[in-house]
Amino acid sequence: MKKKLLVSLFVLSMMVALFSLSAAAADGMWKLYNTSTDFEEETGKTLPEFKQAPQLSEQVSNGELPAVGERLPEEPVVVEPANKIGQYGGTWVRAWKGLSDQWAINKPVGERFLTFDEEGKVVPNIAKSWEIVDEGKGIIFHLRKGMKWSDGHPLTADDVLFWFNDIKLYEKLATVEPGPWDTLKYGDKEAEIKKIDDYTFKVSFAVDVAEKFLDERAGWGPTTMIAPRHYLKQFHDKYVAEEKLNAKAVEAGYDSWIEYFGEKVDYLRNPDLPVIFAWQVVNDYSSSELKLKRNPYYWKVDTAGNQLPYMDDISALRIDDNQVMVMQAISGNINLQNRHITIDNYPLLREQEDKGNYTVYLYPRADGANNALYFNHTLEDPVKRKLYNNPTFKKAVSLALNRSEINEMFYLGIGKPRQASFVTNSPFFDKEWTNAYTEYNPEKANQMLDELGMERGEDGYRLSPDGKPFEIEITIQSMSGGGGGSASQMAEVYKHYFDEIGLKSSIETLERSLMEERMATNQVDTRLSNLGDMLRPDKHLFNRLVPMVPSHAYWAPAWAKYYQSEGESGQVPPADVKRLQEIAEAIETGPSWEKRKELMAELADIFKEHLYIIGTVGEVPTPYVAADYMKNMPEEILDTGSYRNIARVLPIQIYIDKSAE
Repeated sequence: MKKKLLVSLFVLSMMVALFSLSAAAADGMWKLYNTSTDFEEETGKTLPEFKQAPQLSEQVSNGELPAVGERLPEEPVVVEPANKIGQYGGTWVRAWKGLSDQWAINKPVGERFLTFDEEGKVVPNIAKSWEIVDEGKGIIFHLRKGMKWSDGHPLTADDVLFWFNDIKLYEKLATVEPGPWDTLKYGDKEAEIKKIDDYTFKVSFAVDVAEKFLDERAGWGPTTMIAPRHYLKQFHDKYVAEEKLNAKAVEAGYDSWIEYFGEKVDYLRNPDLPVIFAWQVVNDYSSSELKLKRNPYYWKVDTAGNQLPYMDDISALRIDDNQVMVMQAISGNINLQNRHITIDNYPLLREQEDKGNYTVYLYPRADGANNALYFNHTLEDPVKRKLYNNPTFKKAVSLALNRSEINEMFYLGIGKPRQASFVTNSPFFDKEWTNAYTEYNPEKANQMLDELGMERGEDGYRLSPDGKPFEIEITIQSMSGGGGGSASQMAEVYKHYFDEIGLKSSIETLERSLMEERMATNQVDTRLSNLGDMLRPDKHLFNRLVPMVPSHAYWAPAWAKYYQSEGESGQVPPADVKRLQEIAEAIETGPSWEKRKELMAELADIFKEHLYIIGTVGEVPTPYVAADYMKNMPEEILDTGSYRNIARVLPIQIYIDKSAE
């Protein structure tokens, strides 16, 4: 095994020498001004007269569209491009795998009600502004006056109320909206939304959760809190007789109006649905090429007054094989792609870069750990459970892992050897946690295991403290990986390091449904999986970090079950884990920013002492492949789900340089 590792390292080191691994030189970074007034006040410049794409000018001349100034809101969002004012025209060609891969379209195209700035704080987007009132039990939102849907109909507070009353809370449509994670129930009572005027509405809560609500509205997407009432009411039984709607649904091939409504409210399945995105779908999603065209009523402009986006269209090619996507990018058939391209593909992409007339940009991900170790602290086996709960055992395991070697072997040396913790750009970053027990010291690891009474047997492997055979069962999910190298290859490397300190281990691969079944019944010994999006984990502490939801609690499903059942089932968690759950509950209430940081610092202190999750390498960059004629690619972005990944490139300000095509 050691020989194979060294050979692999040699090959990869040669790749590193052949292909410079520094990120390609890119342009600067774009900037947003919430309104034209903000732009003028901050820069001292006056926003020039509004302009539009040539194809829209033609439609205005033909009387098919109103003038650009009439299509924009009174206070549009102003975008300062990453490098320079762009040119209109051209098609963005990317790849997706069909409707099951909807985020390949949602992320670059969708618009959220609110969004995040570079520090992960909530800032305006669709909503122009807001005020927190009633001591945190209410928020008054202001929409952009004059903002319109893609069919030219005004977007008003009525669209918010329709979404809330007629979709979100409408019992018959419970299967249409997202599940319980998108709840508006706080303190056992649903929020209330009341219209103040056409562009103002108030959200009221039973408890002080205003800050939490803002975080959630910035976090869920592609859009939340609005739906085009003027269009969708024709498919709703509150506005049309149910009998008539059902007849129309059956005629369209559906069992009921509810099913029919579910399609009509989905922009990917219904090209007729008015949207507020920069581009709108124009053909059937099942086609080999999904096409989107520019929205003539889009509500953002650049600093020269040009209505965005610059590119006319998007063409999403249906490609089911990741490797085919890579080859299509190399051949120039795709001109900007990140999704389904991983660090494994980087050497080949760099090798063909000059020949293919494209550039590979490396943008760091916000993953706290790729292929981290999740020992099950609630395993039914009492001997193993006691060891897995012993910080000394986990620290010994952590010291036995050669993170630099793993980084070179799987991530070309460009990831960051680290513990499973907050990423460097996180406002909660804790250097001590990140570096805790990350040095490679098998001698110290062996000493610590000796002190635990884990003596070696005749075969050289350690026994448990009670003198019986001991074996770590590493479980991986089929078709899973951490971006660089498959999970099965990583598991073999872990097995090698365990061998070095006398810990016997085995590897089992489960398909997803069986993995979920084993997790639900507390039968997974040690799981290998990522710890993703550690920029602002306070927004989703239940997701692997704190055991609150059994299906997500990889390191303690029975403690999560106890929490979720309120003590009816599962195992009673120890004091430190109870405190983690209390911290998560406190953050759920939406505390002040300073209090939130204080709570997250306490969480970090608990984790770095207990090492509930053991990481090796994280913040591994994602390759973005862009044709050389795709301009205004930012110099650096953080590739994270909180920012919707490619949305952080801000595609509306990317333009095609016709002279370089």
